[in-house]
Amino acid sequence: MQKNDVVNVRISRQPSGTVDGISLRLYHPGRCYDLPASLAQYLVAEGFGIFEMRRQVRSKRIRANDRRKAHDPPFTPEGLSPFEF
Repeated sequence: MQKNDVVNVRISRQPSGTVDGISLRLYHPGRCYDLPASLAQYLVAEGFGIFEMRRQVRSKRIRANDRRKAHDPPFTPEGLSPFEF
């Protein structure tokens, strides 16, 4: 990663302390932040966050043009009912 790169990190547990004069208490669990690469690597290495690859959280709502259909049966292995596997 380059020094000026920005990385998306999801905070997994509340960090504490400061890094380069930045208070880590400003970052809240469950939220995603675009952070400088060095700070992002530190948070992930210390177990405070995970790298987030998605840019948006996908809605679970089924839309008319969505390939997932509410009436489609769930996938089951051949010959088994959904309750047998």
